Amino acid sequence: MGMCRNLFELVAGTIFLIEHPEKTYDFVDYGKKIAYELVKDMKANDEYLKAFDSVADYESLRVRFGKQGWHGTNIKGVVEAVGMGDLYKTFYKEASSIAHGDSFVTLRYKNATWQLTRGVDEWRPYVETALTFALTLMTLLYFTANTRLSLPYTAEAHELAKFMKEKGLFG
Repeated sequence: MGMCRNLFELVAGTIFLIEHPEKTYDFVDYGKKIAYELVKDMKANDEYLKAFDSVADYESLRVRFGKQGWHGTNIKGVVEAVGMGDLYKTFYKEASSIAHGDSFVTLRYKNATWQLTRGVDEWRPYVETALTFALTLMTLLYFTANTRLSLPYTAEAHELAKFMKEKGLFG
């Protein structure tokens, strides 16, 4: 489920970029900002940092992006912009709790009381959900990329979507 959370963000971000190609430069420039911050935090020598900054222009990128990502919003905004807002409220919230090791991971409500324990058997639905959801996300990405970008596999993307709909996995 934790890995599916990351996949969810990746798919939503990629679809957002497909639907907003004008954000391509922001996507690349934000990567430069992160790269500079990583190099700096890894205590690179000043000479290397200056050379890196001369091609990254970190200060202008820092000011330009502020606390926002390349998309100019947060993950909720990205997800809502690509029509996946309902999944943010359900799947993403639950998967994030699992990924962050929140109390939700071990908490259950049984016999009118809260208990801080879960048996191994109670995790099986998460495994099945993660596998199904990952397949659905990858289908959505494949379909969107092929149809919106006019890639050569548009017909196959439609066939896959039809198959997934018949199985109740793709809406």
